[in-house]
Amino acid sequence: MADRVLVIKSERILRLYAEGQMIREYRIALGKNPVGPKKMQGDGKTPEGDYRITGKNPTSSFHLSLRISYPDSGDLDAARRGDWIPAGTS
Repeated sequence: MADRVLVIKSERILRLYAEGQMIREYRIALGKNPVGPKKMQGDGKTPEGDYRITGKNPTSSFHLSLRISYPDSGDLDAARRGDWIPAGTS
C-alpha cells in the first residue's frame, strides 16, 4: 500500500511510493495551466503542497479521481494575506 503520493505537475505524472520506493507511476490530467501554486478558483492551477487524500470522487467523469484536503489552513492564511478567495471555499 502506498504511503506517499508525488505529483510532478510539469510532466503530468503521479508517482506512488511505499517505504521510500516508487511502486507505480500514472499519467494524470490537471488544470489548463497547472504549473505554479493555486490561488483561486478559475486560475487553471493545481494545488501544490502536502495534502491528505480525503476520498474518491464517485461522481467524477475521470477514472481514479481523488479528493484532497485543499484548501488547508496554510492556503487560507495565504489567501487572507493576498486578499483573494481560494478555490473550494465558495
